[in-house]
Amino acid sequence: MRGKFTRPLAATGLDWHAVPMSTSGGAKRIVVLIDGDNLTGSYADSLFAIIAALGTTSVRRLYGDFQNGRMKDWLAAMDKHAIAAVHVQPTGGKNGTDMALAIDAVDLLHSNRPDIFCIVTSDRDYARLIIRLREADCAVHGFGEAKAPASLANACNHFHRLKGSTAAAVHVSAEPKAASKSVQGPVVQRHPSRAKAWIDAAFEASGSEWLSLSALGTAIRKSENAYLKKTGFASLKKLLTALNDTYEQGIAADGKTAQVRRRKP
Repeated sequence: MRGKFTRPLAATGLDWHAVPMSTSGGAKRIVVLIDGDNLTGSYADSLFAIIAALGTTSVRRLYGDFQNGRMKDWLAAMDKHAIAAVHVQPTGGKNGTDMALAIDAVDLLHSNRPDIFCIVTSDRDYARLIIRLREADCAVHGFGEAKAPASLANACNHFHRLKGSTAAAVHVSAEPKAASKSVQGPVVQRHPSRAKAWIDAAFEASGSEWLSLSALGTAIRKSENAYLKKTGFASLKKLLTALNDTYEQGIAADGKTAQVRRRKP
């Protein structure tokens, strides 16, 4: 176990400031980080078929406990797709692989300056990492199973639900399509773009660059009390996450108050 994986991410002191990405007209530079504890190697062929269409991979890493028999499906895939293994020794907790992948993602953001991160997992705990990478002007493609939670998919620019030899792409920035017949329960249609006019009106009325989430929610309800129901989201924070290309979320100087502002064009 590499010692640096034992500390919480917030305690590492890593710099999340935006890093200029490649602006050349050539193929996009891609970093691929795989949570092998979360997905099996049976998805490897369909995964890399999609990634090949996105650009050129400069880094391919697979994280997990390679002493665990669950990783055996990845052994053949590692040779076939030239994936580097990062062994994470279990320490009794369940977040060792998550921390190893997250810390390397931050390091690669600054050292490799990729155009695209491909985060391969169905674990909702990576949503915050993905949002941070997008805040640094890096596009993020997520890859996971059909069961991957909406909070993870919504954090990505694009999310690909892997199905063995095929994958279905979910473009978070677009209006979502109806769920497939295999999904049980009621279909929730999400329409985040409907909220833009209400949010912009709240900023215009306030005259402030930043608004707390509480103040923004109060202002929106004055224009449309049922805005969450009409957009299909459970909370304002989740709605703003789906609109991450337009609105930037942050924390106020007190270190506690969540706030938001419009991104500059």
